[in-house]
Amino acid sequence: MKPNKKEIKGIREAIYKYFDTNEDEAYIDSDRIAVVRNYISDCPSWVGDVAFVLFGDVEFNLILRKSKDTWKPFKHIDENHLTRIEDE
Repeated sequence: MKPNKKEIKGIREAIYKYFDTNEDEAYIDSDRIAVVRNYISDCPSWVGDVAFVLFGDVEFNLILRKSKDTWKPFKHIDENHLTRIEDE
């Protein structure tokens, strides 16, 4: 689904914080953000909102999960390397 304006703002802020950058250095196109609302995992049971963000080619992407009202990076895929971002 397409993200709404509030979701786009929160996702962009989380990405800029994660990569230690800002909008002037890295623009994130809202057309490259997809949100799955009320996602239910198979196991272990988890329900929540998930965002997928593509950068450049499809082998560069970031998966974010929503915790309360804050988006947090969860997994970073960079070509053939997957990084699970630990909860802080």
